Amino acid sequence: MPGVQTKDIDNDNKYSFAQLKEIDFHNGSIEINLSGEPKKEAVEGAREFVGIAFRILEDTSKFEVIYLRPTNGRAEDQVRRNHSAQYVSYPGYTWPKLRKEFP
Repeated sequence: MPGVQTKDIDNDNKYSFAQLKEIDFHNGSIEINLSGEPKKEAVEGAREFVGIAFRILEDTSKFEVIYLRPTNGRAEDQVRRNHSAQYVSYPGYTWPKLRKEFP
């Protein structure tokens, strides 16, 4: 059964993930069904961020995440559609750093 952990990043961002324990996985494919929507109290135009974290260290100090952003993928604005998928490698390559260096 997966354990749920919450990781606070830079006091402003929060990563929450379910982590599968005792899995020995090195090469292969991961297939999942994702669903998400902005919170009810979110501002107009808010975007959801749903993803999968992997290569999570036991103390969660390092991990990688692939996000799918469905509302961006359906946006009229091409620049926003360009950001329908996102990669993060915490702690060295956070989304603000990657967005700045690779807009």
